Amino acid sequence: MASVDVVAFVQDHPTGMPQFRSMNQPTGGGSYTAMMRWTLYGAIAQLALAAIGHWADIIKPHVYALGVTIATTAGVWFATVARVPAARSATGGAVVGGVCAVIGATLSTALGDTPAPLLVSMVSSTAGGAIGAFFIASTR
Repeated sequence: MASVDVVAFVQDHPTGMPQFRSMNQPTGGGSYTAMMRWTLYGAIAQLALAAIGHWADIIKPHVYALGVTIATTAGVWFATVARVPAARSATGGAVVGGVCAVIGATLSTALGDTPAPLLVSMVSSTAGGAIGAFFIASTR
C-alpha cells in the first residue's frame, strides 16, 4: 500500500519531476520552521521573565516554576504547529524547552539573580518541553 501512495505522489507532483520522500518523514513538514519560531517566542518570554523577576520581588520566588512553564508551553505549541509524529515532537519540544531555559538562565546569571545556571531548572525545562510536545502529538 505504501508504494502505491509514493507512486501517486510522484505522478501528481506539479513540477512533473520525480519527488521521493522517505516513508518515515511526514508530508506536512515545517518542523524546522516551527522549532525556530517557538524557540524564539519561548526565549523572548524567558528573557522577559528574567528581567521582570530581577526587579519585581513578588515574581522572584516563582521564576524557576514560571520558566519551566514557559518551556513546556513552547514545546506544546511547537508540537501543535509542527504536526510531526510523537517521537519527533518530543525531541523538538526538548530542544525548544532546553534552549529557552539556557537563554533565561544566562540572563538571570548575568543580572546576578542566580549564582550559576541551575542544572535542575534547565533539565526540568527540557523535560517539560519534551513531555508537553509528546502529549500533544500522541493525542492528535
